[in-house]
Amino acid sequence: MQRLVTDIDKNKFQAVLVWKISRLLRNVLDTLKLLDKFEEYDVKFISYSENFDTSSPIGKLVVQLMASSGL
Repeated sequence: MQRLVTDIDKNKFQAVLVWKISRLLRNVLDTLKLLDKFEEYDVKFISYSENFDTSSPIGKLVVQLMASSGL
């Protein structure tokens, strides 16, 4: 995870692909912080098995709802 954050700072990629959002991080607060960092650096977050777009307001709401319910 530390390397992922470092590589985001270096603009090494444009998107992060995960199987499910629950595979990204186990801590809800850390997940939301990381998603904010993705947005700050214009890195798209894609969940293969869950259909939502974190760049849209609805997608952000879905992620927040999923995070608040324990992912």
